[in-house]
Amino acid sequence: MNTYRFFTSTLIGRIGILIFVWMVFAIGNPDYASMNNLYAMLEGFALVGLIAAGLAATMIVGELDLSVGSVAAVAGIIAVKTSHLGLVGCVALTVALAIVYGIVQGYIVGKTGINSLVFTIATLIGMRGVAYALAPTPVQMPLARLTMSDALMQRLWIFSPFSIITLIVLTAIGLVFAYTTWGRELYAFGGGRNEARAAGLSTMRPLILAFGISGGCAGLAGAMASLKSGAAAPFSFEALLLTGVTAALVGGISLYGGRGTMFGVGIGILTVQFLVSGFSSIGAPTYVGSLATGTLLLVVLLVEFLTDSPQVKEWRTRRAFAKRLAAAPA
Repeated sequence: MNTYRFFTSTLIGRIGILIFVWMVFAIGNPDYASMNNLYAMLEGFALVGLIAAGLAATMIVGELDLSVGSVAAVAGIIAVKTSHLGLVGCVALTVALAIVYGIVQGYIVGKTGINSLVFTIATLIGMRGVAYALAPTPVQMPLARLTMSDALMQRLWIFSPFSIITLIVLTAIGLVFAYTTWGRELYAFGGGRNEARAAGLSTMRPLILAFGISGGCAGLAGAMASLKSGAAAPFSFEALLLTGVTAALVGGISLYGGRGTMFGVGIGILTVQFLVSGFSSIGAPTYVGSLATGTLLLVVLLVEFLTDSPQVKEWRTRRAFAKRLAAAPA
């Protein structure tokens, strides 16, 4: 059974990459380390962070929720349309609906055994259709309610309410994963389903919990971002999936399940934000930041394949067996 550890050798290496990226751009451009730029990067961290946290939960159990961008779009529209309930009321309603949606997804995946990639491609398309049905064109909050947007944009040093909420959510999920039975079940289930079943662990609860977290995080991200901007559109958040997956993988969440921490996810999000913001600060075209992020992701995936893939593990097992056989006395 895999255990949750806050600091591992690979995570320390990722922290080193984060510091290196920061230093490269901070030394070359003094404005990069300014309070204003830090605030802007943490605003990006807030949105991507919630999505990455939810995706990380599904990846830890060996699945992936591809519908998060569409869910965020639907959540944003619902939040804006129910803004008369007040900031807390509309966000609570939206997140509750998103959690229920995620739980249903997890239940269906667990009950049918269907591949989550195939299933959530369908829900990605379906939820985007729901977004267009709810709001064929962008919707805006009434002027009288734009005080909600002002509240969410309030600056507290380098933080905003949005980024603070994201940090709280990441911390809460990390603590659940580290110190609760349900959290440990996620790692056990993702690290070896057959072993988890043999140990008598639930085969439904980890999936329901992971997809519930993913749905809730996507709903919170869409609601907060849309209320902050004062508007929502059915085509919003289409690129969030790729950015969130990249941040989770760079932060050490394993493609093969059963490994990774929310602390690592936070490091991955900051690394991506520092990289993109760094190239933007020196006036590089947008595609340069995308190329750099893609290159970093490819390196991370290559390292993970060489160290943690089932194929490499099987090759190492066979090699070790062959050595023992060769060393055995005739």
